[in-house]
Amino acid sequence: MLVLHLTARLWVAAAPALEVAIPGWMLDDQTPNAQISGQVVERAPAKSIIIDLKSQKLSALENGETVMEFHCSTGRNNGTPPGDWPVKQKLRWNVALPEYHSVPIPYSLRLDIVYRGQRYRIAIHAHDSVPNYPASHGCIRLRYPDAKKLFDWAEVGIVVNIR
Repeated sequence: MLVLHLTARLWVAAAPALEVAIPGWMLDDQTPNAQISGQVVERAPAKSIIIDLKSQKLSALENGETVMEFHCSTGRNNGTPPGDWPVKQKLRWNVALPEYHSVPIPYSLRLDIVYRGQRYRIAIHAHDSVPNYPASHGCIRLRYPDAKKLFDWAEVGIVVNIR
């Protein structure tokens, strides 16, 4: 069901960089073939993050275009599960779980991961050691300046594609 209210916007499939604002109109599935006119306005950028397990690279995208790319280090022994996972929480100051000695993990983007019936407590965060190979217990490590840039750019709900 498609519902548009006073401030809602309708995405135009033929012009993905544009959207149509329809002030004062409400359309739902009960009004087929409705005639709607609106003005064209700029669309807010769609953000996403891609983590490539093979190359150990993290890419930040807006509207499908790479805006940042960083070297990262993921989980050893396949500790970082592949899939599409939303950022559940942003924590400027965070600490690792007690089993990982509660070390500081600042600029944390906590992911909501349930993979093969198991919940994973994994985040993208700053770390002192970011080698060129998978080295963590599952988290995605970034250098401090890179983690800060990503943290400032990212939003809760953004999808992280790990592949």
